[in-house]
Amino acid sequence: MAGIGEASAVMGVVSLGFGIAAALNTYVSGVAAARDDVSSLSSEIEATLLHLKGLRKLLTQNERTQAWDADGLETARGAIRDCENIIIKL
Repeated sequence: MAGIGEASAVMGVVSLGFGIAAALNTYVSGVAAARDDVSSLSSEIEATLLHLKGLRKLLTQNERTQAWDADGLETARGAIRDCENIIIKL
């Protein structure tokens, strides 16, 4: 059942992250000097969040398949925590 809670947490981070990415895209249109840097950052955030969505799907499937061992689950949880912390800092 832990995978379902983790999947919900990932969805919250993904939603927040996509909101940040959208705000950055809006902001970049008004900033000429930093346009490329902010645009690149926005793209990186979106790519990371798409990977998180994939990870959420794998965690949900693992409830049924039990394909991941404890180390794999801990690695996934660590990745989720790291991404969540980065999104919160942004």
